[in-house]
Amino acid sequence: MTQAQLQLKDIRKVYGKGDAAFEALKGINLAVEKNEYIAITGRSGSGKSTLMHIMGCLDTPTSGSYYLDGEDVSQMSDNALAKIRNKKIGFVFQAFNLLPHLNLMEQVMVPMYYAGITGATARKRAMDALDKVGLSAKWHRLMTQISGGEMQRVAIARAIVMEPSLLLADEPTGNLDTATSYQILDIFDDLHRSGSTIVMVTHEMDVAARAQRIVYIKDGLVEREETHA
Repeated sequence: MTQAQLQLKDIRKVYGKGDAAFEALKGINLAVEKNEYIAITGRSGSGKSTLMHIMGCLDTPTSGSYYLDGEDVSQMSDNALAKIRNKKIGFVFQAFNLLPHLNLMEQVMVPMYYAGITGATARKRAMDALDKVGLSAKWHRLMTQISGGEMQRVAIARAIVMEPSLLLADEPTGNLDTATSYQILDIFDDLHRSGSTIVMVTHEMDVAARAQRIVYIKDGLVEREETHA
């Protein structure tokens, strides 16, 4: 049996100390195969955002192991984690996290800047990523000149421009209307069909239903899972 692309083993996360300690994750075990599309859902405070931050190497577990592409990243230094995030993980956030003074192409080029990729190579890769989300014709526009749905498309283009092995999405439709949300989910479907591994956190069941597998988190533990055809 091949090793899962992403594997969490008894992941625990405690915030604070002594009487003020709070255990957000209480022993999560989860494996995600290459090119799988899963949704993580649960009530507010269930631990799903903490889990997403650990999976995205934005935070480290108090105990347990996290393997990404066969490498234990759970106890890496901050510098090592930054390199992992830049090269292997693409992020799409609810709040877009875009920079207001940059045009669309420049927004998408930001991760390449940190990776030392510049010039014509960076511009071509940015245009290719914008093309995948249907925005290559608007590459020169600023954030004030596009809609909320288009901002999320830019955020997706930025997330995929480094061709990450893992795409993480945290409530990617949370700020969008229903019709625009479905357009964004269609893009995730296309990315999955093209080979991307996707893990999406959402509290919306109609959004979660687009995934192959739904993982329900409750009180810091995996409560149950559902597999879709």
